[in-house]
Amino acid sequence: MNGVDPVGEFITKATSLLIFVMLLIIGVVSLVVLVYMFLQWWKYRNREEYSLKFVHLLIALPKDNEIKIDAAEQMFAAFHSLKNSGWFSFLKKEDH
Repeated sequence: MNGVDPVGEFITKATSLLIFVMLLIIGVVSLVVLVYMFLQWWKYRNREEYSLKFVHLLIALPKDNEIKIDAAEQMFAAFHSLKNSGWFSFLKKEDH
């Protein structure tokens, strides 16, 4: 033998590869988190000006109302159908 320890060399290379893979995974996860944070910032960058343009809708019912709640369910379902749709709808703010 030439004094070369094959097991020690294998452990050294495996450790180096493991450290490289871990650093690569940490880098990819960090990049994904940063992109997500940037997209959220972009989506809500003008939130205050946007919210000042809203009009509140007040629905008042009489206290002695005995009508079924089906009408209210239909109304809220209709409001929900106004939701943004499309390929890049995740970049648009939802109306509240």
